[in-house]
Amino acid sequence: MQLIPEPSPPRNGDLAQGVSRLERKLDELLNSLEPVPYQAPGGDAPPNGLLTYWSALKRRKFAVLLVGIALAAAAWYYSNKQAKIYRAHTTLEILEPDRGSMNMQNFSTGANSLFSQETYLETQFSLLRSKSLLERVGKRLLAAGVITAADLPAAGDPSNATAPDRADPALSLAQISIVPARGTRLVEITYSANNPDLAATIANTLASEYIQQDVDTRVNSVEQTRSWLQKQLEATQQRLEGSEARLQDYAKSSGLLYTSPKGNVAEQTEDKLQFLARDLSEAQAKRANLEAKYEILVSSPDSKVEEADSPALHEIQSHLLDLRRQRAALDSLYTPEYSKVKELDAQIAALQEGETKEYNRWLLQLYSVYKTEQRHEKLLEDAYNRQADVVGDQASKAIHYNVLKREVETNRNLYDALLGGMKEAGVNASARVRNARVVDAADPPLRPFSPRPVQTAAVGLIAGLMLGAVFALVRETSDRRVNSPGMAPSYLNVPELGVIPSTKPHLLPTARRSLLTADGENGSSARSLTSLGGFMRGQPALKGSPVFEAFHSVVTSILSPGRSYNLRRVIVVTSGALHEGKSTVIGNIGLMAANIGRRVIMIDGDLRNPRLHHIYRAPNEKGLSELLLKRNPLSESDLTDSFWHTEVPGLTLLPSGKLTDSVATLLHSQRLAEIITQLRRDFDLVLIDTPPVLPFPDARIFGKLADAVILVVRSGRTTRELALAAKARFIEDGLPVFGTILNDWNGKEAPYEYGGDHVYRR
Repeated sequence: MQLIPEPSPPRNGDLAQGVSRLERKLDELLNSLEPVPYQAPGGDAPPNGLLTYWSALKRRKFAVLLVGIALAAAAWYYSNKQAKIYRAHTTLEILEPDRGSMNMQNFSTGANSLFSQETYLETQFSLLRSKSLLERVGKRLLAAGVITAADLPAAGDPSNATAPDRADPALSLAQISIVPARGTRLVEITYSANNPDLAATIANTLASEYIQQDVDTRVNSVEQTRSWLQKQLEATQQRLEGSEARLQDYAKSSGLLYTSPKGNVAEQTEDKLQFLARDLSEAQAKRANLEAKYEILVSSPDSKVEEADSPALHEIQSHLLDLRRQRAALDSLYTPEYSKVKELDAQIAALQEGETKEYNRWLLQLYSVYKTEQRHEKLLEDAYNRQADVVGDQASKAIHYNVLKREVETNRNLYDALLGGMKEAGVNASARVRNARVVDAADPPLRPFSPRPVQTAAVGLIAGLMLGAVFALVRETSDRRVNSPGMAPSYLNVPELGVIPSTKPHLLPTARRSLLTADGENGSSARSLTSLGGFMRGQPALKGSPVFEAFHSVVTSILSPGRSYNLRRVIVVTSGALHEGKSTVIGNIGLMAANIGRRVIMIDGDLRNPRLHHIYRAPNEKGLSELLLKRNPLSESDLTDSFWHTEVPGLTLLPSGKLTDSVATLLHSQRLAEIITQLRRDFDLVLIDTPPVLPFPDARIFGKLADAVILVVRSGRTTRELALAAKARFIEDGLPVFGTILNDWNGKEAPYEYGGDHVYRR
């Protein structure tokens, strides 16, 4: 750890003041845009990636800004070196296509159009970019003397393109831009040239030649159409006359009496055939009914005869039934010999005989009717067959006649259509209908379209800022060291108790010059220039300085009651690896705590490489190792005899004692817990300096007896993985890390002014 030099006076000069103001404004802007990180309560939370990237950009903001300005300047210089290009615009309205030729509206109208509106417009846009149109423009401009032969596109050039930034003006498809207005039939034609007047002239000529090219194409097409129609009309007339002659000849030879629709013989014969079919069907049904009834009566004489079939037979049966009821009524009163009974029997017998005669007569009559209907059916069937033959013959003749008639009608319709097309082609040839009109003619542009130094420089600035940001993020991801405040808490999820800036000389006033200069963990070129008495009297060189305030902030964080419900009296201070500055940090913490009236004892628990006795010029003949080696019970006198009272009131040191080879087993002694318990009662704050936790287990052993563990992280040296591994060792033992202290931070990377002096923010 190093002390901050004496505060330097404010910089003079307008340039220095301007740079200072620029830095402050840039910091204010970045701070206003800085996202607020979200910290999940409890547990190990992963670092906030957005906040990490933002911090990286803030740390390297000047490098990012320098790259952006450099690219913007390069873009400005390159833009000013380019040849000026002027762009002229003319607007055309693509009109609805003329469908008069060949009566095309019959083939493409409405939703059933073979070619949609979009297809038609795309075709016109392609024609505007065509090589043939550009050749027409070149010929017209060459004839008008606007351009020379050297400005025409090179013959045989497949791309038909020339460089848009050439010194001499030239015609080129690459310089034409067609931009249709969405949802309309308007299209903007743009032409780029080195001369504003030439650009406007070519744009207007391109529009007028496009319209004239369509007119010429239509005229040529109409003339060709008329020639073709004339030939087709003559051939169609000959076919029409031949088909009419064949129709008349067939009508005469086939004997058709009627050829008009109302007198069609086929229809009359078909109607007669339908009547016969209906009569035949009725006769067949009637004959089948009689046949079924006759067969039933013949096969079953007892079958019931309906009254409608034979009223007389039905009347006899009804009278016979009445006599039988009377006979049945007399059977219960009289004998068969009774005269009344005999009379009824005689009547019944007479009626039965009459019933039989009537039944036979009716059956014979039914058979006669059946035979008559059968004959009638036969006659109808013969008539139907004859009529069917007539209908078939007439139908075949009518079909052939209709075929010839349709041929005549087809030829006549085709002849009429061709004749109408001839007349329409003549009208179209004289109409000269245009497919587009000029809405806005092109005017010579006042300013060049390209280059645009301001826009190019802006793009260069944005690209440079993005490139610088990428560079900064790459450097951030490749640099795994903890080098700024806030990084350790974001990865370890523990509070940062303080940030110790890099300073010269050391805060400790009693440090030996030779030891401090040779101690690698305390920085290079360290010096001790202030006496203890001077420090306690509050020399301006120390009190109020950034390092003084930093250690005061650390002590305040440790002793703050708001951080825990339980007061932490025994604290282990360690690091992940060697040379993190933990011994110097714990010495300063003890000094500051004693300075505010606390009874503080520092235990040099690093039995392998003790440092605290060097810093405070204390003897190391007896200390912690001797107390742990004693077999007799621990007494208060033994403990106090090992203490070394420093020149700072309230600050006591328990040195490590003589070096021993049994450190690994010595710390596991029960005596260590007794010593810590005794010191907890006698002092307000017990600070234990231990070896690094990753190579040695000493810090974990002391941590089980302590109230809290503080991890010292050295800025620019400790990596994130090392800090996470150190914390993991304590988590495995169930010892949560109380917080971290960022040591040896180079605060000049982000200074701000407060009260006229430069201090370092955390």
